[in-house]
Amino acid sequence: MSIDLVLWATTKPKLLTFAKANNLWVDDGNETNTFKPRDGLEYAWWNGSGKLMLAKGTYDAEGVELTAPNYASGIWVMLRIHGEFFESDKLTPAEDDVDRDKSWARSKVARYIKNNGTKGTAAGLTYYTLDGVRIFKYADVQGELLSRGTAGHAFL
Repeated sequence: MSIDLVLWATTKPKLLTFAKANNLWVDDGNETNTFKPRDGLEYAWWNGSGKLMLAKGTYDAEGVELTAPNYASGIWVMLRIHGEFFESDKLTPAEDDVDRDKSWARSKVARYIKNNGTKGTAAGLTYYTLDGVRIFKYADVQGELLSRGTAGHAFL
């Protein structure tokens, strides 16, 4: 089992600072003071670049760009919590919990974000802001992009 989340920040360094401060990235044990994702955490910059496309560009018959693609501001990254991290992170919601399928009912990390973050919306998507980073549910972001006909992102 796993839980997927999407994080947004104004810059990659701000995302990395957030990841280190919240124990998502840990010291790699070398004397070089470098960090790596903790075991059971995978990450991928959205579509390889961290850019999230809101609208495709348009092109003429010869392939000349007529309008440029439109990208959301900031840097976007997809996180997957799985394996040992998921096992230590998971919550077991009650059978009658109306939120039992939502990530904050199944994950300590997601619940912490929900309980301590500030709720907001952007482009119709609900997010929580914690330490300057917005956290979205992956399914919401993916669904919105697919409804716009733009490129989504997924772990294989």
